[in-house]
Amino acid sequence: MILAVGEKEPRIAPGAFVATSAVLIGEVTLEDGASVWYQAVLDGGQGPVWIGPRTNVQDGAVLTGSAEAPLTVGAGVSVGHAAILSGCRVEEGALIAIRAAVLEGATVGAGAIVGAGAVVPPGGDVPPRTLVLGNPAAPRRAVTEEEVAENRRRVER
Repeated sequence: MILAVGEKEPRIAPGAFVATSAVLIGEVTLEDGASVWYQAVLDGGQGPVWIGPRTNVQDGAVLTGSAEAPLTVGAGVSVGHAAILSGCRVEEGALIAIRAAVLEGATVGAGAIVGAGAVVPPGGDVPPRTLVLGNPAAPRRAVTEEEVAENRRRVER
């Protein structure tokens, strides 16, 4: 379902994929090669949502922007099943795992991994290529070269 909010409507690049049961609302931009899977909701009704090239938003994820904090997801990011992103910035090549949440004003650095179920609190900062786990999310270790390569393969699939 693709819904406008006033004059603002989703913009979908020709090479992007949107599953039939996904919902895009308002000021949402999908760049080339981005994919939004079944029952995911991207809500740009209150503020912009921008999804970079080759980024995948998996089943049941909920992504929202706000007037104070737009949502920006960089290139080659995997947003896992039932993850929540709200008014935050996720940089290139990061992985947001299943049921993880990244809240308003937070930043997830390039190549970082937010582990399954982890919660990055409002204004939180995940350094590049760092694995964080828990609630609130805390650094556990550096992301390995093997994990970086697997994240790239995941995006390509």
